[in-house]
Amino acid sequence: MNANNAPCMVKSGLGLEDVPDDEDDWKRNLQKVSLMWNDIMVVPSSISPNCPQLATLLLNYCSSLQKISKRFFQRMQGLKVIDLRNTSITKMPKSVMSLKKLNALVLNFCSQLSRIPSLAKLTSLRKLDLRGCIRIIEVPDGLGMLVNLTYLSLREMSIERIPDGVVCKLKKLQHLEADYIAMKGEEVGKLRKLEALRCRFKNVNELNEYTLRATTLESYSLVIGARTDHGYWRGVLAYGVDNLNFFNGGKVIIMGEGEYKIRETCHLPRDVKALWIRDYEGRWNISTFMGLEELKELRIKGCGE
Repeated sequence: MNANNAPCMVKSGLGLEDVPDDEDDWKRNLQKVSLMWNDIMVVPSSISPNCPQLATLLLNYCSSLQKISKRFFQRMQGLKVIDLRNTSITKMPKSVMSLKKLNALVLNFCSQLSRIPSLAKLTSLRKLDLRGCIRIIEVPDGLGMLVNLTYLSLREMSIERIPDGVVCKLKKLQHLEADYIAMKGEEVGKLRKLEALRCRFKNVNELNEYTLRATTLESYSLVIGARTDHGYWRGVLAYGVDNLNFFNGGKVIIMGEGEYKIRETCHLPRDVKALWIRDYEGRWNISTFMGLEELKELRIKGCGE
């Protein structure tokens, strides 16, 4: 029992090498299970607990965990939260993708995970965290069906772009983290409930499309440029990062190398506080900076003209 008298099983940090398989551990009325910080490597098909009321399952920080049988989740249809962060799983059991009550799926820093089955049935999902899943190179199928999603993190992944028509369907998004993944400015600008944003627009036209539609955000960090390699952008971010609480509550725009002309066609958000410009080879029109009354920091590097 926990403080609210809800039945739970807590066996965290005990050095377990196997998932408990005693029926006395897996009671039908269990509501929360925590097996985090253990040495479990495999959840075998022989373990399929009948726990229809189980709402929260924590296996995070079981860094040796590589495989979970699809049978493990089949009789847990009440699950609302699954946390598998910092495990070594290589694929997600398809049975997870049928949990219609699931609210949160946390997979950040599952660095061996290369593919996720279709998310289309997880229409109750509100949080999807895939940060650090570096082997995933494509946006999971069905992402656009997650109409109740409020939090989406795609940071530190190997995805280059999100297909057109996906982001604009996620109308309830409040927090969107996509780092250097290219997005359509028009689609992001239509997210009226958005509060925090970090992403890349491949050129100034996309930035303009966003700026002309966007609502006022609590924080945003936007990188502008056509370069898709993450190493380049990390190098740009390293310039001056010590003097700025970067990407944490700021309003920052970084304009990197790309085939674009700024001049009078560049529409910057009026509330931008930090603007970094690097490797731009054209001439600047000073009117670009007019009206930026909240601008506190302007950094220019590698702009020959």
